[in-house]
Amino acid sequence: MPRTKSADSRLGKPITIRLPPDEEAYYRKMAAAHRMPLNGYLARTLVQGVAAENLHEFEERMGALIEKIPGTPGGSGGGIPEHLALSLITCEQLLMVMYEQQGQIALVRESQDRARAALNRRKGSE
Repeated sequence: MPRTKSADSRLGKPITIRLPPDEEAYYRKMAAAHRMPLNGYLARTLVQGVAAENLHEFEERMGALIEKIPGTPGGSGGGIPEHLALSLITCEQLLMVMYEQQGQIALVRESQDRARAALNRRKGSE
């Protein structure tokens, strides 16, 4: 019978980082505030940072292309066909909506986390 993989083996290889004591204390405090283990909080923060960098690079590229659309303020009007211009502007708007929704989702999750913590405190005081 084959061995089943443990949860740790499915997560991948661990990575060690060194932090100054004040930064370690800060990240431990933030992880505790989100009721997450330090490892999980750091991994999530790292992924969010990379995603933000990629989004910023993508936005810059799209902005440069959008400037080539005829009639765009400050644009060169470099002859992008209308259907491509529509696609670019649709992508731009989609990114804006996704960014706005991501903020709303984070707000809802944070509110739910705080509500759960308040409920657990009240249960503990009964």
